[in-house]
Amino acid sequence: MIFMGYALKRVGFFAPTDYRIFSNIVMNITLPAAVITSFASQEIDPAMILIVLLGLSGNLLLILVGWLISLRRSNPTRLLYMLNIPGYNIGAFTMPFAQSFLGPLGGATTSLFDTGNALMVTGGTYALACRILKSGQTVRLKDMFRILRSSMPFLTYFTMLVLIVLRIRIPDVVVALVSPIGAANAFVAMLMIGLMFEIRPERKSLKKAAVILLVRYLGSAVLALIFYNLLPFSLAVRQALVIVVFSPISVLAPTFTERGQGDGALASLINSLSIVISLVLITGLILVLGIGA
Repeated sequence: MIFMGYALKRVGFFAPTDYRIFSNIVMNITLPAAVITSFASQEIDPAMILIVLLGLSGNLLLILVGWLISLRRSNPTRLLYMLNIPGYNIGAFTMPFAQSFLGPLGGATTSLFDTGNALMVTGGTYALACRILKSGQTVRLKDMFRILRSSMPFLTYFTMLVLIVLRIRIPDVVVALVSPIGAANAFVAMLMIGLMFEIRPERKSLKKAAVILLVRYLGSAVLALIFYNLLPFSLAVRQALVIVVFSPISVLAPTFTERGQGDGALASLINSLSIVISLVLITGLILVLGIGA
């Protein structure tokens, strides 16, 4: 479906900017519906709320890695590393895989992880990096909450968390209404990614991009091994966490990189390349782990 979206754009069926329409549909309609369906279709242990902290700590660990490997470099370069090594594009990319292969429990796990992740990719990572490097425009806590408040996926995640804590069951009539909409999320999201996809590399940028991507996915591999082998959750939950840490880099990373006077064009290239890499790795992991078989 990703390749179909890209091909349709190349032949002129869709304009290059049409992805914005699909993005609005995914982020405000189909993804929230898919999240509600995942939580409603599975009994969630309140202990799984700890997965939110995994989404948060996974980002913090990779920020630290970006800080360490960019020592003695210029601030714009350090900002590039610290913003583009962490951060996960889960809602628009990994959630369709979770829907298709991981089942309701895997979908709920993915949503919980993305709740912690959202706190960082919407400005938390940028604010922390700028504070450490003492550069860039500041991000106020009020600005972060404004972004989160206007994010329909995050509001849906948060609402589902509250319902889990209070042990309130989602009414069957609500599930019946949103299930068909949520089922469309995988198709619409994958088509959107195909429309967004564009790679125009410059040779001088490829080495830096390769280093960032290598570090990013080595970090993902370490997190996957820790989550799979050491966490006290069921196999289905641990498999979902393995998949989710190989998500592409957040689509907001290039925006924040440019805002901090970093190389926004290089960040966009890294973002597009991460989509290809994650597509290959996640597909391979699904086959190797026998997920959905």
